[in-house]
Amino acid sequence: MALFLIFHQETSLQVTIIINAAATVKFDEKLSVSTAINVKGTKEVLKLAKECRNLKAITHVSTAFSNTQVKHIEEKFYEPPMSVEALEAISEVDEKLVESILPTLLGTRPNTYCFTKAVAEEAVRTYGEGLPICIVRPSIVVSTYEEPVRGWTDSVYGPTGLVIGIGTGVLRTMYMDQEKVADMVPVDLCVNAILASAWYTARNYKENQTSHIPIYNFVSGAQNPLTWGEFIARNRKYGIDKPTTKAVWYYGLNPTNNYYMFLFYNFFLHYLPALMIDTYCAVTGKRRAMLKLYSKVMKLANILFYFSTQDWKFSDMNVRNMWNSLSDADRVVFPFSIGEMSWEYMCETFLVGLRVYLIKDDLSTLPEARKKWNKDYLMVSNRRRPWTPKTLEALQLRCRPFVGYEFWFCWGIGDWGDWEGGNLASGNFTHTTKYNANVVSRRFSVSPWYNYGRADPAVEHNSSPTHYFTCTKF
Repeated sequence: MALFLIFHQETSLQVTIIINAAATVKFDEKLSVSTAINVKGTKEVLKLAKECRNLKAITHVSTAFSNTQVKHIEEKFYEPPMSVEALEAISEVDEKLVESILPTLLGTRPNTYCFTKAVAEEAVRTYGEGLPICIVRPSIVVSTYEEPVRGWTDSVYGPTGLVIGIGTGVLRTMYMDQEKVADMVPVDLCVNAILASAWYTARNYKENQTSHIPIYNFVSGAQNPLTWGEFIARNRKYGIDKPTTKAVWYYGLNPTNNYYMFLFYNFFLHYLPALMIDTYCAVTGKRRAMLKLYSKVMKLANILFYFSTQDWKFSDMNVRNMWNSLSDADRVVFPFSIGEMSWEYMCETFLVGLRVYLIKDDLSTLPEARKKWNKDYLMVSNRRRPWTPKTLEALQLRCRPFVGYEFWFCWGIGDWGDWEGGNLASGNFTHTTKYNANVVSRRFSVSPWYNYGRADPAVEHNSSPTHYFTCTKF
């Protein structure tokens, strides 16, 4: 107790800046745990801040998705889902009872993280009165852009886990609207914005100010939007160029914004192959792991569905004004201008960082990884020996689903390369030098393990030396 009192006294005298970034970011965390860390923790920090005699600024780190019930999120406070005191009281109730009423409590908010972050903002407004305080709301935080090293990350949450699943060949389909904005920001730019907000608050704060607490929406969609389709396309480009030796299958993804089609794809591309592999392992006495693996992968994917199928409009004028107030020297040391960021550079950085820092696969293994990806997993078709109509016809299994049109599934490894469907209805095929995604996608739905069926025809698809197809027509 004596040591604590000494520490507390020293803290109150010496601390000048407080950054409250502690939080549980686990989206499916229990409400009691999220409340204890995100809300009660914030209250305790504010209580400590009021005892700091030389306090110049305090920055509370929230999230841009704390108010998802609003489609246009401005840099201002919104009404919380409930008061701080009410949430604290509910968190003390029996956990089983809380879990049973949780959907009602959350309302339109997707999870306990966003819910408690909204209440934490109310705690700042209520208990931060008289303090030089501000709130920073980052969107989805991903790996570093440049500092301290390019691409560093240590978290598998959000798009990071998604890209790892795709890049290792595990994730074959995703419930996603490719036209929606994937609002994400690099962590080093986010940290710089947080540091700048503390300086900006200290500079602008006036004694006894109680009427206005500045809020900064640190987002990318307002100045430099990137859609989910563009994000996937860039990750596909660099994922194929820099594969990993730890991939279990070739890169491939079939995103869809139709939930029922997603369920259909998920069964045939995830559950069924995993079941077959685990059945084989059970028969041969090997350890079964695929169904368990897909359970984890889909748990991560399900968390992202809410954010990958809709988007929000953000205002970030306060962030822009803060950036404009920096000197040229400070802009070099603390860069955080999202408008000046290159997504092409960032996506390459992101992929390399995941490979090196999360998958633990050094770039020295690239030759080995590329060699592995060129192995004949199913059936190999060299460019000099393209698929013939007779070969493709032998692989066909025809049936007519109730929806009234044909599905083609290319369970593939490699590139569409030299193959293009000609007269699809009759089963006649031609071989051309470039795959025409537009023509084919209007005629049938492609759900491959390696998919360009929905690709932007303006995007150049580079063919690998060897490509592989197992095509089945339903």
